[in-house]
Amino acid sequence: MTNPLRNQFIIFTSLLMLTACGPRRTPINVFLEQPDTLVFEGSMSKEANERIFKLYKNAKVKPQILKISSGGGDVDLGMDLGDWVFRNHLDVEVVHYCLSSCANYVFTAARKKILNPDSMLFWHGGAHQPDIEVQFRKLGVAGKASWEAWIAREDAFFKTIGVNSSVTTYGQTAKHVVRTRTASGYDYSIEDMQKFGITNILEKDGPWRWRELRPENAFVVDRIEVRLPVN
Repeated sequence: MTNPLRNQFIIFTSLLMLTACGPRRTPINVFLEQPDTLVFEGSMSKEANERIFKLYKNAKVKPQILKISSGGGDVDLGMDLGDWVFRNHLDVEVVHYCLSSCANYVFTAARKKILNPDSMLFWHGGAHQPDIEVQFRKLGVAGKASWEAWIAREDAFFKTIGVNSSVTTYGQTAKHVVRTRTASGYDYSIEDMQKFGITNILEKDGPWRWRELRPENAFVVDRIEVRLPVN
């Protein structure tokens, strides 16, 4: 269910974030690193998803983990990958960064969510983000239909994986949040991610402290305190 009108807007916002935050769009690279480990590097693409699915299907030993570095991109393709991760009970390890659609739909869908000390992970919106309806209505009837389809699919996706969808927009909608001018996105502590139902988060090779290890990027990502209830 890929809609170019919706994806045009999402890819545009993702590009703005990548420009601000350091990681650049990298060539898409998908491969089997070890018998039990798949690797996905780059933005969401139909070809990358198909390659990942085929590698898994043809593997003699079914991979148990997907190692990812992605700036996100197309929301439908992100949910396609997240659905597949969830159905196959895969762990997801964020190697370098997982932003936007990657954080929304792939990280949240994993059985175990693995963070390296310098793994960047952050959100900047979703189908319910404030004022997004205005953006789509500018595209006319097709834009409105595209936005409504995105809402329906995203709601169903988060219901299936058991995660509160407000994780994508909480940094924009919570009344106590004061955003900084330089921020393009937001993240949460591990404890606060759990309040949205994002569980089984593991820290690999030491505490997750990407802000300390990547200070050149930290200033454009607000750390958001989550207060219950989250809705």
